[in-house]
Amino acid sequence: MSVNFVFGENLRLLCQQKPSISSVARDLGIGKVQFHRYLSSQSFPKPNVLAKICDYFDVNANIMLESLIGESAQIGLERSFSPNANGLVDAFSYVSEGHDLNQSNEQFPNGLYANWRKSLAHPGKFTVSLLNVKQVGSGQVMRGFDAVELYMPCKNLTRRSREYRGIILKQGDCFTAVFIHAPPIAIVSTIYLKPEPRLEPATCFQGSVTLAVDDANAEKRLSRSFLVKLEQPLKEARELRNHATFFDKEHLPKYVTRFLCPDD
Repeated sequence: MSVNFVFGENLRLLCQQKPSISSVARDLGIGKVQFHRYLSSQSFPKPNVLAKICDYFDVNANIMLESLIGESAQIGLERSFSPNANGLVDAFSYVSEGHDLNQSNEQFPNGLYANWRKSLAHPGKFTVSLLNVKQVGSGQVMRGFDAVELYMPCKNLTRRSREYRGIILKQGDCFTAVFIHAPPIAIVSTIYLKPEPRLEPATCFQGSVTLAVDDANAEKRLSRSFLVKLEQPLKEARELRNHATFFDKEHLPKYVTRFLCPDD
């Protein structure tokens, strides 16, 4: 993965904290054309400009050059359907007939989220992962990665093989995201999310995760979930990446514990 790509990806995440990309470029004294070249990975800033950008967002250069959400296979408007997906377009249109599935980012803001939940692989434990939400056409999608530990001792493991991608569907005042996990897991999962206003101004959702697997043990198919938008995505994402993959309840943030363990 190129340095230009990583920088552009992280810069886009940082800009989501601000009112607009234009306002960021204006504050930094960088021309709009040049700033969009940084965002699109066509150009990399000179040292003095890089320092100015880092100071503006209060991050260091090492964070700006470290990928936090994945490899170069991004979900975007430029991405075409895979051969397998082409045949499903008509089927999806048939299923969704009469339903408005267009999803804006007003009620579900784009950005990077921390997904705290009870572990399905290790009952009694908890886990946290990163989910990136972005607009694709008139809808919204999510993208994340399963923990490496879930695949051990699998050899030749790539980041793509741990990836899962989903589409966010409006469901009344709530949302449901349907994910397809890459091989070798190759399963379907869902996450139901209800806005949680008690923690405003933070953007939070509580709900549940389900796995479509053949397992009689419900603990391995259904789990509580709590989603919170990262307001300082690069800093917070780096901290979460250093978090233990599976951990006890005592290591949950207090504001998360009340939603994941309501009966305690």
